[in-house]
Amino acid sequence: RGSQCERRCPAFPMAQPAVSSKPLPVPGPIAGGFYFAAVTGVVLFRLAVKKYRLFPTVLALCLGLQISAMVVVPLGVLIIRWCGGLKSEAFSKEPFSPAWLPRRGTLAGIAVLAFLHHSAHSNLTALEIWQGAAALEALAFALLASKLAVGQSAAGISAQKLVLDALRLSCRLATSLWLDHRLPRNSGNDLVRACDACSLLLVCGLLFGIFVRFRSTYQAAADSLRAPVLALAALALALVLRVNIGGSYMPDVLFTLGLYLEVVSPLPQLRLAAVNGGVVDEATSHHLAAIFGSRLLALTFWWCIRTTWMKGTGFGGWLILLAGVSPLILLSHYMCFYLRECLNRSLFSGVPLVCDDG
Repeated sequence: RGSQCERRCPAFPMAQPAVSSKPLPVPGPIAGGFYFAAVTGVVLFRLAVKKYRLFPTVLALCLGLQISAMVVVPLGVLIIRWCGGLKSEAFSKEPFSPAWLPRRGTLAGIAVLAFLHHSAHSNLTALEIWQGAAALEALAFALLASKLAVGQSAAGISAQKLVLDALRLSCRLATSLWLDHRLPRNSGNDLVRACDACSLLLVCGLLFGIFVRFRSTYQAAADSLRAPVLALAALALALVLRVNIGGSYMPDVLFTLGLYLEVVSPLPQLRLAAVNGGVVDEATSHHLAAIFGSRLLALTFWWCIRTTWMKGTGFGGWLILLAGVSPLILLSHYMCFYLRECLNRSLFSGVPLVCDDG
């Protein structure tokens, strides 16, 4: 009789097993610092080769690595052991392998990304790369829209991320229309604007579906990383540190705000995945991977036109480069899980992605 009552009375659903929250699938502070240092080293190596030629640069690099092997690495191990409560083992000669060091798979993935960056840089023009980045971003939002339309459910989609995306795309379109031909190397191209407008329309449609049509399926409690807080922090930083790209205060602030929102926009979706036990459904996993590819192409574009915006060693150009590298680093651990899942199964297997080392 009890089971019949449960079938007839949907107002009293059966209790679901609790989902244990997983850590956020992003690099930790030390791993993130390691990645930033690696990217900085590559950039400085490229600039040094251009200025001092190859042989002196390689010689200086070898000497620097030798000094690091003899002094910096042992000192770093000593400090880590001492601060980690292993004072008795601080001067031990036992092998040292902390868990935060990047794995071989991560390093291999970074090498593949470097190869893709070099291939795009060598075979495509800067404008074609920029158009590809905008088109890939529009495809990423189309994947989410198809999930919402076919699945009739907003579960697993972060509305807070979409709010940040709407603000970011609005800033980009406003800057493109405001500055027009003053943007470097025709980055305000008509095709790019059309792709950005399509992305913005898709985001608005997704927000309408989440908050109106499928509101009952939206995980409001789990989507806890609030967009207004991140947007206000990005705005405050844009008012203080802005890129002088158009020669006017307001367009420069909007352009810089769009850069900072690109950095923080994936965080709510990653937070929602962590709260759901590290599980990401298929469409959302492809969406994040497409966003990663779009950011990689955008970074390649800004690197291709670095003579326009870097202006020697001005901080505005380095700020653009830093804002382009940051989302790639934030999504690096997630992409390791994504690529591992694609290798173990097929690309469209229908199986949710699990961000777990176990």
